[in-house]
Amino acid sequence: AELRALGSGTHYAKVTGNITLENDAYFIINGTLTLDLNGHTITYAPPAEKCVGQSVFRCEDNANFTLMDSKGGGKITFAHLGETYTGTGTEAGETPYSRAYAVGVRKNSTFTMKGGTIENFGNTSDFGATVYVNPLNASNHPSFNMEGGVIQNCQTNPSQGSGAAVWARGTNATVNISGGTIQNCNAGNNGGAIYACGARVNITGGQILNCSAQSGGAIYAENYSSTTTDTAQGPSNVTISGSAKISGNRAGTYGKGGA
Repeated sequence: AELRALGSGTHYAKVTGNITLENDAYFIINGTLTLDLNGHTITYAPPAEKCVGQSVFRCEDNANFTLMDSKGGGKITFAHLGETYTGTGTEAGETPYSRAYAVGVRKNSTFTMKGGTIENFGNTSDFGATVYVNPLNASNHPSFNMEGGVIQNCQTNPSQGSGAAVWARGTNATVNISGGTIQNCNAGNNGGAIYACGARVNITGGQILNCSAQSGGAIYAENYSSTTTDTAQGPSNVTISGSAKISGNRAGTYGKGGA
């Protein structure tokens, strides 16, 4: 079920108690929202099979979503990390892992993380596990700005998936990290913390600690080339400067690029 109370216009919302999202509920943001976790927890806990491909927050059109935590200790967490379920339909005969994203940043939207913790999200597809930045077409310019807070303990399937914390595709997708911490995230393929496929990544501060992947323990960047025209194509552009700290990350036995 889509929860559209946070629609067009400008909104400030403070969480006043712990929240559990059940069934297949999620938030769609179309306007400007500042969400203050206020020391509380939002738990994403639909039945394992119903959260497949869903995100707790989906930023659409020209949305501007800011996450903060004025009290400290607030978090957004996924209840089913590592759990499996009995597949039906196209997954019949399989035992898939449960998976969900925390924030989907689509079209011309912007997600700014100033505080709070996002943890325990997981995915098994090519998309990342926590924040994914996807323009959907060549004319859009979505962005993720991490200024504070923590993304931790997120992972893709052990045998596939890239960008456990941040996944971004297309030369018109941008990731800016000036503060905060990404730690203890793991991707089965590429980019334990960040996977950039033709995207721009600017890191001027913050920390990326103890993340791992088969290749690119912290960051994996590659050219985006596709037979479709859904997103602007070209090489990734990654810059690291300022007070940024990248430490303790590692690649797999047959991979490369621990940092």
